[in-house]
Amino acid sequence: MWQALFTAILDWLTGLVKTQTQTAGEDVVAKPGLKDGLNKRLDDWKSRSGAP
Repeated sequence: MWQALFTAILDWLTGLVKTQTQTAGEDVVAKPGLKDGLNKRLDDWKSRSGAP
């Protein structure tokens, strides 16, 4: 009985993780030019703040 309950909870958590996680690689592929725009903003911020 406990094993079935534990398995059901793990299955539910696995499904939840699969639906809630996204990777940056997928976002970049879906939105062309996003990486370049973000890199430009980062470079602008670095030049204003003096960050390395």
